[in-house]
Amino acid sequence: MGDGLRRNAYKLPVKIAAKDRFRQITYSELNTRVNQLAHGLLSMGVRKGDSVGVMVGNRIEHLEILFATAKIGALAIPLDIKWKALELGSVVSSFKPSLLILQHECVEELERAKSTHDLSFLKPSVVSDLSYGGLLDGQSTAEPGVHVGEDDPFAVLLTSGTTGFPKGCLTTHRTFVFHCINNAIEKGLGVHDRALLASPIYFNAGRSFTLGIIYYGGTMFLHERFDAEEILKTIEREKITYMGAVPTMRERMLQVPGVEQYDTSSLRCLAITGGKVHEPILQALRKQITPNIYRTYASTDSGQMAISKPEDIDKAASSRWDAGVVRGSAHRR
Repeated sequence: MGDGLRRNAYKLPVKIAAKDRFRQITYSELNTRVNQLAHGLLSMGVRKGDSVGVMVGNRIEHLEILFATAKIGALAIPLDIKWKALELGSVVSSFKPSLLILQHECVEELERAKSTHDLSFLKPSVVSDLSYGGLLDGQSTAEPGVHVGEDDPFAVLLTSGTTGFPKGCLTTHRTFVFHCINNAIEKGLGVHDRALLASPIYFNAGRSFTLGIIYYGGTMFLHERFDAEEILKTIEREKITYMGAVPTMRERMLQVPGVEQYDTSSLRCLAITGGKVHEPILQALRKQITPNIYRTYASTDSGQMAISKPEDIDKAASSRWDAGVVRGSAHRR
């Protein structure tokens, strides 16, 4: 996965790679900071095959950490920033990462987790500033000299499915690259895209296309929380071309007063996953947001497995109309 960022830093050095509410960063700047962080992790004793917990939300730092661990062959374990002490303590004590990088807002829950679980093995690192508390200071900007193969572990994706027990799905670099390729083939994800993420990057649906955007050289806009009105404003202002979310988020966008007045014509892909989209909602989305709706069936470990494209919706509507004509004709006979 790290090769994609390195390649784009060379080909698209001044292009904006990502933007959050704090800052924006070019591909050259992102790759430089990732390399510095990778060397910083090595200086802390993190080695290839070691696990690193990531408790950072929809911020550029999350991307920096994932690509830094990828470049040194460490295993990233993304954690939910909304977890309370019991959840956090249970997962961390189970996976035992050698290091936990967390945003400042999560420190209090970590301290509570220490009171109920033995986390003495854990070395926490708080993202208190852009230097990661000085971790980047003086570090080399060169590519880390660690050989990482396609079958080396990339990340542990935590899931329980719909009815199953919690589990961690181990994904390799090869697997996640194929996630990116899948999105490119089925949804046209690529360098031309300006994508928006407002669902938690901790969940695989958001992380998958977010890393795909960086892998192919697009521009990623990260929102820390979902605000339907702000989403519509961002789509119009930034000319967003790609967005993925769950059905509830789509319904809330339709409930924004004056939704039809926002210019969302730039959206070439509105991806929906994680639940059924009822027909009235689907038709309202097509009319008021965009007709370019992609519905996917996916799992955390394998990514999207089935997809319904915009033309499939038209075919289904046409089939229902044809069936109605046939039934009506038969009834008249």
